[in-house]
Amino acid sequence: NGKDCCLSPIVQADYIQIPAPRATSLEFKKGKNVIQVAITGSVSNVVFEADPDKQIFYYHQNQIEIIIEPLTIQPELGIHVSVDEKPIEHYKYVLEQSDIKNYTFFHTKEFILNYDKPYRIKILEYEVMQADNKKKNLAANPVLQRKQRRLIFSDVYEVT
Repeated sequence: NGKDCCLSPIVQADYIQIPAPRATSLEFKKGKNVIQVAITGSVSNVVFEADPDKQIFYYHQNQIEIIIEPLTIQPELGIHVSVDEKPIEHYKYVLEQSDIKNYTFFHTKEFILNYDKPYRIKILEYEVMQADNKKKNLAANPVLQRKQRRLIFSDVYEVT
């Protein structure tokens, strides 16, 4: 029909990790000042070894972080940050092997807030990777000596 069709060359796409399923909930116990925050989802093996012949042992952990902060930017703007605001509550918890049953975890935390203005609840999950610093051959590689964390899940609730 006289129209030209142009196609780009075939390229290989980068690997993209599919995130594990997560669900969060927020339950108000007594008004909006006593709340229970919950997160659940599936996890793979939390501890693994890499290259045991060289005696380098890596492990990763899942860290739950819950930040309750003043809601200074109006929710309708869709911005989930606060600038120069001190959190009302800041909670961190590292999942342990005993928290995991059949490759699934469930974690809850209750907060009693002495705060009567609008606030935001951020539920974050990080994967924390680190190496065992007691092994001699890690001294030559400072990157392996640090904890590295990457955000793998986030959810936000705004309470007005």
